[in-house]
Amino acid sequence: MAFAQITPSAELLLSANRYVKSGQMTKTNNWEKTMNSKKGIKNYSNSIKKFNWNNIEDICVSQRDDWTCQLTALRIVLRYYNIDIYDEEIIYILKHENFKVFDFGTYLPFIGVIALKLGFNISYRTQIANLYPDESTIISSGATIRKIILEDIKNTSEEEPIIQGYYAFLKILDLDGKIYLHQPYSPPSFKEIKKALKKGPVISVVSGNEYYKIDEDWGHALVLIPTYDNRFIVLDDFRKKGYEEYPNWEMYLNHSKEYDWSTWKGSMIEFRKRNKIYNQK
Repeated sequence: MAFAQITPSAELLLSANRYVKSGQMTKTNNWEKTMNSKKGIKNYSNSIKKFNWNNIEDICVSQRDDWTCQLTALRIVLRYYNIDIYDEEIIYILKHENFKVFDFGTYLPFIGVIALKLGFNISYRTQIANLYPDESTIISSGATIRKIILEDIKNTSEEEPIIQGYYAFLKILDLDGKIYLHQPYSPPSFKEIKKALKKGPVISVVSGNEYYKIDEDWGHALVLIPTYDNRFIVLDDFRKKGYEEYPNWEMYLNHSKEYDWSTWKGSMIEFRKRNKIYNQK
């Protein structure tokens, strides 16, 4: 059976927890041991805490600022896996890893680095700008990806923000994360999202113009949560904040409910838990 979206109405959110995959909802797990140890996540600060939830709406939080959608999306994923983390803590980790937080937000690979540092396995997929005719449709070799990124870095000024994204690619590889670079003629599609949802949550980037039908062109991160019945729930951290930004926000929200996910193409991160925790260095 193909995955299908569940529109997260208030009624659904109150009952959806009986459908959401609950294998990650254990009350006692390795996170508790890690947070009480002198290693791992605890090294970053005392603000990371255990988080238990019963209903799916418990894990959804609203972004504070226009530029924090990706950081908040990560927080939603973490809450799904029974831990919580403050926005300031996420920013602290970014800065500790020598990444900059920009006025426009962050690059999606930054989220991959933080997730790896917090003990997840992640796979990051995105489309590359240049065609590599001698390579396969989807480039997955770490050595090849590193070569491509190092060439991009060589041709990019240190003053350009995008170079921070390139550095994050290298960091993901250093931390044993997976990267898949799709050739321009075959960008990541909903086929990859469906496959990823069988393993855990996904953060995907959508266009505000396509998703909400807003006459503006900006990217937005959404969290997709898998369910037992081969469907998924979309958690949108901009859902409440949109009322502060747009007078006709209810109309735009209705447009988002009609979004055809089968047409999606973009960048995404899939998440899976693991036991190994990287230490602060």
